[in-house]
This record gives sequence, structure tokens and C-alpha cells, in this order.
Amino acid sequence: ILNDDKTLNRKKLAEIAFSSTEKTEILNKTIFPFIIILVEEEINSSNKVLLDAPTLFESGINEMCQKTIAVLAEPKIRLARIMERDCIDEKSALIRMNAGKSDDFYKENADLILYNNGDFEQMITNFENIIKEF
Repeated sequence: ILNDDKTLNRKKLAEIAFSSTEKTEILNKTIFPFIIILVEEEINSSNKVLLDAPTLFESGINEMCQKTIAVLAEPKIRLARIMERDCIDEKSALIRMNAGKSDDFYKENADLILYNNGDFEQMITNFENIIKEF
């Protein structure tokens, strides 16, 4: 899963890791301990930390947070963004999307929801409005 220059081939890793629930769990069990250490170090070195953590709840890091915000988008929008970001086809993007938790999971577990269905400026406006709730 490495490129010739020894960097991570994210596309190949995703193909393997998201091919089954079991393989996704193996990846998560492998990387979560390292992520938790990095987050703990960041928290210990600062009095305010903002995490961008797609697996916040799965890793248990949410327990270290005072507040959690889930960023959600309509499935069609999310699909298009994944395809563009990762330069992958629709089938591969759907596999990645389906490997994650449902929107209902985040609605039930996050303190606040940020909807990102528009352009970047709209998302920033929505984020600023949510921050006011803190």
C-alpha cells in the first residue's frame, strides 16, 4: 500500500480497508491508538483544541471533548465530493460512504450538527452560527 516514494497510497489502502467491515475494523484498531496519543499530546499542550476527526466516536476520542459537531451533507453531494477529492469512480466512493456511520448515528451522538450542503461560504456562515452556541 506504499507508492514508489514510500508514501501511503491512500487509494489502495481504501480499496482494502473498506472492502469489508472486518477490514475496516482492523484498520481502525491499528491506527486508533496512535491517533489517541496524538490527540492527548495536543490537548496537554494547549487549553483549546479543535479536532477534525472523521472517526471521533469510533475511536472514543469524543470522551475527551467538551462539545462535538458533526458535519453532514446530503448523500448525493457527499458522493460527488468524495469522487472529486479522491479521483475515484462512483462505486469506490459508495463503498467508502457505506463504511461510515449513518447520519442518524451522528444526529444521536453529536452535540450539534453542521450541514454542509452548499458552497464553502455558506458552510463557514453555518459554522459561525454554531460556534455562537458555545
